Amino acid sequence: MWQPPSAWRGFAAGLLVLLLGACASSDRPKPAELQPLVAKVSAKTAWQQRVGGLLRGGVALKADQLLVASDEGEVQALDLNGTQQWRVALARPLATGPGYDGQHVAVVTQDQELQVLTRDGVKWRDRLGVHVATPPLVAGERVFVQAVDRSVHAFDVRDGHRLWTLRRPADPLTLSQFGVLTAVGDTLVVGHASRLLGVDPLNGQVRWEVLVASPRGTNEVERLADLVGPVARDGRVLCMRAFQNAVGCVDTERAAVQWSAPMGGVGAVAADREVLASVDGADRIVVRRRNRGEQAWLQEALLYRGLGAPALLPQGLLVGDTQGWLHLFSREAGDALMRMETDGSAIRQAPMSLPDGRVLVVTSKGSLLALQWR
Repeated sequence: MWQPPSAWRGFAAGLLVLLLGACASSDRPKPAELQPLVAKVSAKTAWQQRVGGLLRGGVALKADQLLVASDEGEVQALDLNGTQQWRVALARPLATGPGYDGQHVAVVTQDQELQVLTRDGVKWRDRLGVHVATPPLVAGERVFVQAVDRSVHAFDVRDGHRLWTLRRPADPLTLSQFGVLTAVGDTLVVGHASRLLGVDPLNGQVRWEVLVASPRGTNEVERLADLVGPVARDGRVLCMRAFQNAVGCVDTERAAVQWSAPMGGVGAVAADREVLASVDGADRIVVRRRNRGEQAWLQEALLYRGLGAPALLPQGLLVGDTQGWLHLFSREAGDALMRMETDGSAIRQAPMSLPDGRVLVVTSKGSLLALQWR
């Protein structure tokens, strides 16, 4: 039986997922009304920058630098006060946010070209020929790219020499969204459908693999269970979501699932040494004990408000919605602590803890807001 090319299949799957989401949204229940709240915690905007249209995952943090990539192809570095340190205009629309090792930045354009640059400009380019949605990983003098068709490609960061490509048999449908691509010690860790692979970064050989979730359903769409990034990390343990299927944690040293629990939803999770937080398809916030996976609390006050990925902070669990509101809940029991309005547009990615104690919030209108607790 004829099968379409893998790159086309990945594109079609991404389009299919978008169409399914659009169909579902037309029947989506009315968002929950915000109830009166007496704030127990407060925050103010320490600084704000408008940087234009931002990609999902368009802001990355490395040490004391923020790397920002716009959908129009502008890459800039900001310090922790929002001051621009350098800027490179690529003048080509981007498909991914930036990967950054402190010196080299890697992005992929919408016409499937990997570009590696420094503050002085583009260093090299390579035509990939595959669609990419996950920001590249720059680590160990290499650039790693995970494509929508689940292939993984490695390049020498200095000159762009292609080092290896990893391809494995895959289901005909894939997700055009963030995958899992990270490094743990001397191992490259990537998601391949519902499996997590430990890969030798020198040669692309698979060292181990772990099944995180068991796909279920009667057709290919229902069986989509690709691992969603970015992952949450606590030492050697990585926690993640399998698309519309489950959440769970993997011990990468033992190459074993620590626990996995059935759960719908499509966004990334947040986790630390104590808890794992996730949002399901109806925008329930579910917090589980990180070591064993049992539920600690459930919060249903924000049903159908289009919640993004949560963040776990010392002050509590912070999550944004599609109307630009930030909501803070206590870590212990899920009590509402604070509500704060931004610019009225959807929160673009999970709030990000900064080294100076502030929290960075990214909106769909291209605003970067650094919040200071008080």
